[in-house]
Amino acid sequence: MTSESPEEEFSIHWIRDVTEEVLKRNAAVYLISTGKSPSGSIHIGIMREIIIADVIKRELLRTGNDARTMFVVDDYDPARSFPASVSLNLEDWVGIPYSDVIDEFGCCGSFGAHYANELIETFDAFGVNPEIIWTSKLYETPEMQDAVRTCLKHTEVIREIMIEYVANDFNEEQREQYIESMKNWYPASVVCPKCGHLQAGAKGAIIPNRITSYNPESDMVSFECPACGHSDEVSLDKLRVKLVWRVDWPTKWHVLNVTCEPAGKDHSVKGGSYDTGLEVSQKVFDWPGPVKVPYE
Repeated sequence: MTSESPEEEFSIHWIRDVTEEVLKRNAAVYLISTGKSPSGSIHIGIMREIIIADVIKRELLRTGNDARTMFVVDDYDPARSFPASVSLNLEDWVGIPYSDVIDEFGCCGSFGAHYANELIETFDAFGVNPEIIWTSKLYETPEMQDAVRTCLKHTEVIREIMIEYVANDFNEEQREQYIESMKNWYPASVVCPKCGHLQAGAKGAIIPNRITSYNPESDMVSFECPACGHSDEVSLDKLRVKLVWRVDWPTKWHVLNVTCEPAGKDHSVKGGSYDTGLEVSQKVFDWPGPVKVPYE
C-alpha cells in the first residue's frame, strides 16, 4: 500500500469496532457518558475521555443512528481537599458535598460549579457539546431516588459483590477483616441534616456518615453522623443520601440509560471499579451495563 491510497490503508479504526459493539444494544438513542469530580481545576487530560466519547457519537450519527453524549459533573462527591489557591478552611468544609461548598470567588453557585464550569466553558473550543448532568441535581429526581431505594433493598447482594471485587487481592487476614467490616455495611451515606456532612475526617481517616439500618417495609433509615454526633431514624424520602462510589456509578448508568462510557485504565483494570459496576448493573438492575472503552 502507498500513501496514495489512505482509505485502503486505514479502512478499519478501533472506534468502528467500538461502535459495532455499541450497536448490538439496539437502543433507540445511544448515550455515551463521561464524567469528573470537580475537586479543583480539572486536568486537561479529561478531554481525551470526552473526545473519545464524541468520536463514538459522530461515528454512530454517520451510520444513521441517533446518539448523544453527556458529561456528568460529580459535584455531589464529598470534599476531601482544596487547591492551594483556595483559602477555605479545610476543617470547616471537608466531607461536605462540593455542591454545598461555597464558591469564594463569588461567580458560581458552589465550589463544584465553579471548577466544573471552568472546564465546560472550553467545550466549544474543542468542538464538543455534551449534555451536562449535575449529580447533585440527579439525586433529587424520583428516578434516582427509586434507584437508591432499589440498591438499599439489594444491600446483601451488593455486599457480596464488594467482597468479591474489593477483597480479591487481600491476604487471608485482610479478607477476614474486610468481610467482618461489611456485616452491617450499607451502600449509601446521609448528608447530615444538622451539619451538612457526608463524611468526617479523623486523624487522617475518612469516616462516612453511613446508613446504619434500613427497613424496606417502612422505608425508614437510621444514621449517626461522625462529624457532629447527630443521630436519627428518618423516612428515606426526607433525607439527602448518596451511594458509595462503586454503586453510585452503575446506578447513574441505569438511571441515565448509558450505552457506552470510556474510562481510564485505573478504573478499567480487571476487577476494578468498572467491573464492579457492571456486576451491580446485572445483579441489582437486571441489565448488562454500558460498553466499556478503556484508555491510557
